[in-house]
Amino acid sequence: MNKPKIILIGKNKNLLDLICFSLQTNFRFEIVRFVSILDVIEYMDVNTDFCLVISDFAIGEKQFSNTLKTFMDKKIDVPFFALGATKKFREKNENREVVSEYIGKKNILEDLNSAVEKYFSVDKSVEPKEFCEVGFSVLTSFEGLQTDLFIQLPTGRHLKIYRQEDQINDEDVSKYQGKGVDELFLHKKVSHWLLNTINKNIESVVDNIESNKPVVLQVEPPMPEVKVEEVVEEALDEKDLMSKLNEASEEENLNKIHKDINEIFEITEELEKELGEKVGKAVKAVQKVPHLSKLLKKLNVSRNGDDYCKSHVGLLCKLTTAICHIMDWKQDATIEKLVFVSYLHDITLSDFPHLARIQSKEELRKLGDKISPDEKKVFLEHPEVIKKLVDEMPEAPADASNIILQHHENCQGTGFPFGHSANRLLPLTAVFIIAHDLVSFIIDDPNWDMKVFAELASERYSGANFNKIVRKLKTLKLK
Repeated sequence: MNKPKIILIGKNKNLLDLICFSLQTNFRFEIVRFVSILDVIEYMDVNTDFCLVISDFAIGEKQFSNTLKTFMDKKIDVPFFALGATKKFREKNENREVVSEYIGKKNILEDLNSAVEKYFSVDKSVEPKEFCEVGFSVLTSFEGLQTDLFIQLPTGRHLKIYRQEDQINDEDVSKYQGKGVDELFLHKKVSHWLLNTINKNIESVVDNIESNKPVVLQVEPPMPEVKVEEVVEEALDEKDLMSKLNEASEEENLNKIHKDINEIFEITEELEKELGEKVGKAVKAVQKVPHLSKLLKKLNVSRNGDDYCKSHVGLLCKLTTAICHIMDWKQDATIEKLVFVSYLHDITLSDFPHLARIQSKEELRKLGDKISPDEKKVFLEHPEVIKKLVDEMPEAPADASNIILQHHENCQGTGFPFGHSANRLLPLTAVFIIAHDLVSFIIDDPNWDMKVFAELASERYSGANFNKIVRKLKTLKLK
């Protein structure tokens, strides 16, 4: 669920930090900040998803007047709050009636909260958020502050980067901002506790901010007791932080890929649920074989979206299922078989993820001495090795081992291990090969285009089983 947006306009970053901290402690808004009226106009030209505009009069009377004129000319039907406008302006400006609320700076945060409550009601059906954003400038105002601090990863999860015993200082501001971390998060109980101290000293805090003087506040004991409900990881050091940020970014990219696939193949929530159940069934079957269970643990241990084997398997499960659905091959046994094959087809390469990226003998040849003789042997023999392992599994679906054996063959007969051409390959092998190639196409190009793949598929595949699938791919709603 998207949070309602507020446009906040002002030139003093520290004052905006303070206002944002108060609003996000007390409400559930997303705040979009601007320092220039030109940027505001540009934003309003393409966005209508905001519910309130708040502008600091200290941006300058001319800019403030232009903001009001733009607001009026565009006939924007949302409240407009003015912060710190002079009495003369309130009485004489021709567009003053556009302003819904004039809020002074003597008690700015509490008065602003009261004005917001006047225009917006709290949706009590929405679960209160556990963490609250806080700017570095707010944190460094408090001398001796010791509290756990978090960042929010692109996936929405939170990551602890400061422990309660750590001291926060100005050096941390530049250190973390240089790494793209502009906002930290506090537990909501702590943010209310700090905000209470700020509001007790609000006049001097705002005066110092607007005079470019340091704000120095003392924490008022006792600190509230905090119990974090969300399962939160911790960054052990800067290197670990950057690693986790990269992992989360890759995971977010992978989530976007899954979302795009869902739209193209019209995958419903019900189908997603069915797929999850079939993945669970396949995993249970693998876990009963000790050797394969160990390899499966290696596949599942990392959350890193850049873990090729794991992301590769997840996309294969989805795409083989999606292709079966557009082909109207929706029998449970068929889907379960392809999900099983998706998990097992490269299982012996879990220790060699760089080998799992290789798709053909030609790619292997081009890598030359980068791949050792032993690794070449592992790669070229893995379809046959895995087939033998699957044949010994009592719960393996019928023909699953043969699809695995054939998954590196191709229509032209230049694949391996046997060089079989299209007419020797099983119909579900055709599904798997096309899905496998599509996964590689997607992973190799962040800007992948399904229409481009469909055209390439027309040139790459031949034979009745392949041609049927290609024709269906061309009927999709291609982006």
